Formats: sequence, C-alpha cells, structure tokens
Amino acid sequence: MSHYNSAIKLEPTNHVNHFKKYNVHRRMKKYEEARENLLQTLVLKPDYPAAVKALAETSYHLGYCAESAEQWQNLFNIAKEDELKNIDEQRKKSFECAQLLHHADQIKQQDNSTDNTKRERDHLVAALDMIDYPRWALLERKATLNFLLGDFYEVVADMGMIIKKDGKNIQAYAIRGDAYYKLGGNKMPTILFTQPTIATNKKFSSPTPNSP
Repeated sequence: MSHYNSAIKLEPTNHVNHFKKYNVHRRMKKYEEARENLLQTLVLKPDYPAAVKALAETSYHLGYCAESAEQWQNLFNIAKEDELKNIDEQRKKSFECAQLLHHADQIKQQDNSTDNTKRERDHLVAALDMIDYPRWALLERKATLNFLLGDFYEVVADMGMIIKKDGKNIQAYAIRGDAYYKLGGNKMPTILFTQPTIATNKKFSSPTPNSP
C-alpha cells in the first residue's frame, strides 16, 4: 500500500494509481476504502470503463444501490460491446435494490405509524438480503426500525454480527445494550457512554465489550 501512496503523491492526477490502490483495498476486503479509490479514479477519468464497472459492483455490494445503477448505465454509454457481456443480471439486481431503498425512503417521509414503520423495515430488509457487505448506515437504520417495532431480539442479533466483525464499533455496543435493557437484561455490567443512540436519541448505558 505504501508503494501506491508514494506513487499518488508523485502523480496525484494519474488515475491508474488510484485504480491500483482500489485493487489492493478490494483484496484486503476494505470495501468502503476501495469505493473511495474508485470515486477518485473517476474524478480524474470519468470514462474509464474498468473503474466504472468496478464502482457499479462495489457500490452494490455495500448497498449504495442507486449509485450502482447509475454506474451500470454509465458503462452502457462508454464501454465497447465485448465489455458489456454477462452484466445484465448484476445490473438488474442493482436497479431492484435501488428501487427497494427508494420505496423505503418514500415510506419514511410518511407518518410514523406502526404500519408504515413495518413497511419501511420490510423494504429495507428485502434490499439488505441482496447485499453482501451492507454499510453501517443501512444496518443502523434496520436496527432503529426493529427497535421501534419492539423486535429487540433481532436488534441484538444484528448488532452482535456487527460487533463480531468490528469489535471497535461503540455505537453497535450501545444499540445492543439498549435492546438488552428492553429485554430485561439491565442487570448486566454496564458502562456509560455520552453520545446518543440512534434508537432512543438519549444518553444510554451499554454492556462492556466483554459482556455476552
């Protein structure tokens, strides 16, 4: 990685260096960083087919589905025919995911009735089921909706998966702690955090990282 960072410092406007850095992050499974590299690549060279295709794929896997759908369309506008083979299924999934998230956003703008909350959650879950490495914002939103619906076991399970992947995600511990509290687990050892949770928008107590 240091090699590519040095190359970028020497040639900051060389799009190839940023694209190579994307490949390193992709192999390291650092997909958010990989996406940022691709965005920078396309700032420097918007008509670079390999980067457009890679961004369409990476954005989809993270749940930036509208962005993915847009990049597939861009690829159709700039790529050669042989570069468009075997992408119809991927393109279809991106558009379907984008539509589900769009509908969830539309429902969110309506009144916050239980029925609408459930409908928003169901559209979001359907989109998440299509995504391989969903970004934190989508998982946090799902947890918030499940919290509002009283599905606290689901919140605990989802946040547990996040914590397993990222043991430093303090907000995931906090949201899981709130869900434990609602389930009657408020006797467990806790530590006080001062930032608000997404679910309660209040100060909260959360289990320590060593608690179950």
